[in-house]
Amino acid sequence: VLRRWSVDDGLEAFNRLWHQIDVHSDVLEVVGELRAAGIYCAVASNQQARRAKAMSIGLSYREKFDAEYYSCDLGLKKPMEAYFHRIIERCGFEPSRVLFVDDRMSNLEAARAIGIHALRFVADEHLEKGKALKGLIGNFEESPSRYAWGAS
Repeated sequence: VLRRWSVDDGLEAFNRLWHQIDVHSDVLEVVGELRAAGIYCAVASNQQARRAKAMSIGLSYREKFDAEYYSCDLGLKKPMEAYFHRIIERCGFEPSRVLFVDDRMSNLEAARAIGIHALRFVADEHLEKGKALKGLIGNFEESPSRYAWGAS
C-alpha cells in the first residue's frame, strides 16, 4: 500500500503519522484538577492496539487517568451501546452517575441510550480548550462531585 501511494520513507513515515496524536495539555490539566478533587476520570477511545499503547505509555495516560477504556481491549467500539455497557461493567458506576464527554453526536447518543449523561465538546472549536471544558462542566445541571467522568 505504501508503495502504491508513493510513500518514500515507507514504514517510518507511516509510524510517525500513525502515532501522531494532538494532545491538549490544558484539557489534561482539567483532568488533573478533577482527579485531585476526587473525581474518577477515564479515557474512552476507539483505538488500535499500537496507538492505545502509545497513548497509555508514550503519552502517560495511564498516570493521567484513573482508567483507560480502548476499543481494542474491550472488543467493542463507540458508538455501540455495548461498548458503554462494558465500561460501566468494568468501572462499577451506575450509568446515571457517569458523565461522558465526546465530540461525536453518535457516541453521545449511544451513551445516553443506556442512561449515561453526555456532553458534546469539540476542543478545536475553542482557543482556550481547558477553560472551555471547565465552563461546559461548570454549566452542567448537576454537581460535578456526584459523577465519575470519562473522556474520548
